[in-house]
Amino acid sequence: MSLRAGFLGLAAIVIAVGCGGSVETTNDPGASGSGGAAGAGGSSGKGGTGGVVIDAGPDVKPDAPFKCGKTSEHFTMNASLYDGRTFGCGFGKDTGSVQLKGRIESTTADSFTLDSCPPDMDCMPMYSTISIPGSYPLLLGGGFVTLYLEVDQPWGCAQRMLLMSLPIWGGEPNPNGGGTSMIFAGADGTYETFPDSPFQINPIGLGCYPGAGSCGGEPTDDYVLRFVHPSDATEVTVAMGEMQSWMWSNEQPGYWAVHNLRSYSSGACDDYWNWAYRITMQGIK
Repeated sequence: MSLRAGFLGLAAIVIAVGCGGSVETTNDPGASGSGGAAGAGGSSGKGGTGGVVIDAGPDVKPDAPFKCGKTSEHFTMNASLYDGRTFGCGFGKDTGSVQLKGRIESTTADSFTLDSCPPDMDCMPMYSTISIPGSYPLLLGGGFVTLYLEVDQPWGCAQRMLLMSLPIWGGEPNPNGGGTSMIFAGADGTYETFPDSPFQINPIGLGCYPGAGSCGGEPTDDYVLRFVHPSDATEVTVAMGEMQSWMWSNEQPGYWAVHNLRSYSSGACDDYWNWAYRITMQGIK
């Protein structure tokens, strides 16, 4: 599904705070009421003032008495591709979806260069440079990866990125070994994931503004984000402005740092973009 379709088709939607960005605390809904359980989809469920899950199955209470409060952190992505296209809100001139395979040619703390000339082809280097300021992904030079990018600008701007390891490319095994695993994921302006993403996200409303109206979009509320790994049956719920560790045991075993950068709806007619997150691999189990 495209980001545009996601915007128009949306239903009503521990480590300390301070991993960048401030939190404005309002009221505390506590653990009252009920919300929706984490799930891979299913029918939409609405709970009381304690939590409302959007399109995420039957109602349950949130995992903790999360506090209301907004953050203003963003996920930033600047991509300059080998074919001249550029992607990134406030940076690039192109929109749409991109999928690239390549070898990590070089890295810095928060950027990398990808060579998309396959190992079984006699071609000149095809360099793309990807910068994700403030994200600091765990990258190993020489490794084969698949890069997914998408930017959509229906009114504002939304962007997302997924970086997966690639076990075989052009008939050659990945020099760094391993199978298919997620290295990094991030998005701004949406909580929608790619079809190939190994995780899903369910926003859960905290019931911070009872009776507040909305303009046809998500209910006016502050949300936590529940990250679900369906094949492993593991999940982690992260409050706005906070980061949590997440471990997968079965498929793609490893450790990730999950950061909820921003997750709220003001109720304004054109407010669909106040969602942002990033997931960074911390190690392989």
